[in-house]
Amino acid sequence: MTLEVPEEVVESKEQMKSGETLYHLKSPSCRMVVKRWIDLGKDVHLSSLVGMDQEDSIEVLYYFMDRLDKEKLLLSIRLKREMPKTESISDLIGSRIYEAEVTEMFGVKFEGNEMTRAFLPENWIGGYPLRKDWKKEDYENE
Repeated sequence: MTLEVPEEVVESKEQMKSGETLYHLKSPSCRMVVKRWIDLGKDVHLSSLVGMDQEDSIEVLYYFMDRLDKEKLLLSIRLKREMPKTESISDLIGSRIYEAEVTEMFGVKFEGNEMTRAFLPENWIGGYPLRKDWKKEDYENE
């Protein structure tokens, strides 16, 4: 395995049916892990970053690939639902647009990434549309 995740930051891990390993991190940030890979000279690529409303928290799932070894793995962090925030990795790896999308759709603040709009119109005042508690009716008259 070329993309190693230090055991001290792992809450749990599981093998996915597709072959990737999913690491659930203790910390509400994956920045330290990604920085470590870059410092070790890994040619890591962020393939995808998605948010998921887990009702009691917001989960952010990062899907990485080592371009040289073609190894794939996922990092998962859980954030408090009330004010979800984490550190941006956009200065380390190309993630600005992904982070902006998760900000728009779930309300996650990526500290260090000033890009907060990606897809919704600038005048959007309708909350976070991919949260389970979002209701169109709450915003129809605004």
